[in-house]
Amino acid sequence: MLNLCINARDAMPDGGTITITTENIEIDEVTARALSLAPGQYVRLCVRDEGTGRATQRRMSAFYPKRTGRFEEIAKLD
Repeated sequence: MLNLCINARDAMPDGGTITITTENIEIDEVTARALSLAPGQYVRLCVRDEGTGRATQRRMSAFYPKRTGRFEEIAKLD
């Protein structure tokens, strides 16, 4: 959460608002199956900021394992 908020802050060099909300939700069987989850109660966490967003290339690589360093840790275990 802290890293997420720091990134949001950095995306707003001229200031802005970071909004964090939570919501209790119920996931039915059909939705759960589509998401590979068990049906039941979950908490939805939403973090929203007024930042400028990321360039397309950076946005496409946001979840690439090498960005976190985790890829190298896993590779060392093999």
